[in-house]
Amino acid sequence: MKTVLVVDDTPALLSLLTAVVQSAKHLPVQAACGEDAMVIADRTPVDVLITDIRMPGMNGFELAHLLRQSRPGLPILFISGYFDSAAEEHMEWIQRPKVGFLPKPFPPGALLRNLELLLAS
Repeated sequence: MKTVLVVDDTPALLSLLTAVVQSAKHLPVQAACGEDAMVIADRTPVDVLITDIRMPGMNGFELAHLLRQSRPGLPILFISGYFDSAAEEHMEWIQRPKVGFLPKPFPPGALLRNLELLLAS
């Protein structure tokens, strides 16, 4: 069982993501924003991060950057309904090792497949 930090500012989606992670026998830890996720990550060993990219305050890329400073090999799955393939920051992150991207909306099975691929890498 792995501890999965799940971050999304949409409460219904955060609940759904948490339920999907639990169904795979992993331990989900929820945060509604990047700032809350940092507080949680300071107190809890995290094995993988699933985060929305666009959130108020700290975005998913900023969160990932901060977490990777102390956990260089942390697997990260970015999720977003908005993805600008022309944005340099987006492409820089997506091409890094142990990083995945899943466009919203997605079926629960796609989340599970991406999560397991990241954990296996």
